[in-house]
Amino acid sequence: RGVAQKRMEAESGCSISLRGQGTRKRKDGKYTPGDELPQHVLIRAPNNTALQKGIEVVNKALIPQSDEERRKVMREIAIINGTLREMPKCRLCGEDGHHPNQ
Repeated sequence: RGVAQKRMEAESGCSISLRGQGTRKRKDGKYTPGDELPQHVLIRAPNNTALQKGIEVVNKALIPQSDEERRKVMREIAIINGTLREMPKCRLCGEDGHHPNQ
């Protein structure tokens, strides 16, 4: 659904697109210019300041996330999809993330 892409675009003020081989599914089988290139990020910006911010935001997104950041993103996606299941806190230890009987 492009949640991360939309967030990066809002933060930077740029248009950010992933382009190249394997990035688009074409039902008609036709290619657009650039589809044969290796995967890359296309950043369109109204000015140099926004472009620099866009580059910074994309480079930050390319750094692997910690487990906590990954959980946060996956939770956001589950909320958007309507598939979030809240686990109750464990009655024994009070921690989240596992069934109370385990």
